[in-house]
Amino acid sequence: MKTTKRIICIFLALTFALLVGCKDNSLSAVSLPVDKVVAETDGHILFYSGEDCYLKFFDPGYEPYGCGSSYITFESLDDFRTRLLEGDFSETEKWDLQLDCDEFGNIKIFDFENMYQLASREQLSLSVVSWFGTPSYICKYKKENSALCVFFKYYESKEYEEEYNERYVDFFASLNEKYTVSKGDNPNKTEYRSDDDMYISYDIEDNGRTIKVKEFYWIDNIHGYPNSDTIPFYIHMYITEGETNYVIVIEKVSYSFTEHPGEEWLLSFGMEPYVPAGE
Repeated sequence: MKTTKRIICIFLALTFALLVGCKDNSLSAVSLPVDKVVAETDGHILFYSGEDCYLKFFDPGYEPYGCGSSYITFESLDDFRTRLLEGDFSETEKWDLQLDCDEFGNIKIFDFENMYQLASREQLSLSVVSWFGTPSYICKYKKENSALCVFFKYYESKEYEEEYNERYVDFFASLNEKYTVSKGDNPNKTEYRSDDDMYISYDIEDNGRTIKVKEFYWIDNIHGYPNSDTIPFYIHMYITEGETNYVIVIEKVSYSFTEHPGEEWLLSFGMEPYVPAGE
C-alpha cells in the first residue's frame, strides 16, 4: 500500500512539474519581459511588455501556396477582439500575421485594451474590419441607401508618423515638381493643379485636435467620374488628438460629392473608445 501511495505521489508530482514546465515554456518562448498576460491558450499568447502589446503563436502556421492575403478581415470589432483573445486564426492567417514579427515570432500590435472606433453624426454601419498584423487596423463604414463610404484608420504613434509622412508630407512635396502650386484666396489652403486633377491641403484646429486635410479633385479624366474643381472626389483627414492618431477617409462610391462638404460637416467625424459587447 505504501509503495502504491508513493508511486501515485511521484506520478502527481511529475504531472504537476510537466504542467508548470509547459506554462514556463510558453512564456519563455516569448523572449520579452511579460508584464501582463491578456489571454493565453495552447496555441497563442496575447500580452503586454511595458506599454506595448504583443501577439505570439507557438505554432507559426505554414506558408500558403502562392501568395498569402497579407491581411485578415473581421465582421465587427467584437469579432476582431474575440479572435485575438482566443487565438482563432487559420494556419495561413497565422503565417500572414507574422510577416512583421521579430526573430522570436513576437508580433507587436496595437493597445488591445484601448481600442477605438469611428464617431459620427451620420447613420453609418460598420461593414468590415481589416488588419495586417501591425499596430494599426482599418474599419470601413457605409451609409444605407447612400454612396457615402468612410474609413477609420487607427495607428499607434510610430506607424502614424510613417503613414503621415509618406501619404501627406512627402506626397505633397513630390507634387511641387509636377503640379502648379498656388495659395488661392485662402492663405491656409494650398492648391496643386495639373491638367487632369487637383489636390488641396489645409489645416483645421478643433478643440485640441489637429487635422491635416487632403482633398482630391478630378478635373479632366477618362474614368467616367464627374469632373469638377470645386467638388472633391475624396477627402483624407490626418488627425492628432492628444497622444492618439488616426486617419479618416471620406469618399463616394461610384459618385462624387454633389457639393463641397463644409468644415462643420468634416469636424463631425471623429473617434471614440470601442466598448466590447456586454461591457
